[in-house]
Amino acid sequence: MSPPTDLALQRPGSQRQGTVALPALTNGFGFIDPDDGGRQVLMRASRIDGNRALCAGDAVLYWLGTGTLGLEAVQVRLLGGATH
Repeated sequence: MSPPTDLALQRPGSQRQGTVALPALTNGFGFIDPDDGGRQVLMRASRIDGNRALCAGDAVLYWLGTGTLGLEAVQVRLLGGATH
């Protein structure tokens, strides 16, 4: 069985891992590519633990929730202790 490929199959409150595709730097938001496939997930800079700067390619742990634009990452943590 292949992993879910539709973001609608990812339930709010679920914990996921992914890779930062577009960092949340100057515009206040960015996107995460889920490790299990599917559509990119919106992340807001204000939802990144510790107000850390994330770079494209950083591995992250995130929790899905419902925001003003639908499903989005409501908490984002950097994995692996990368420093920038």
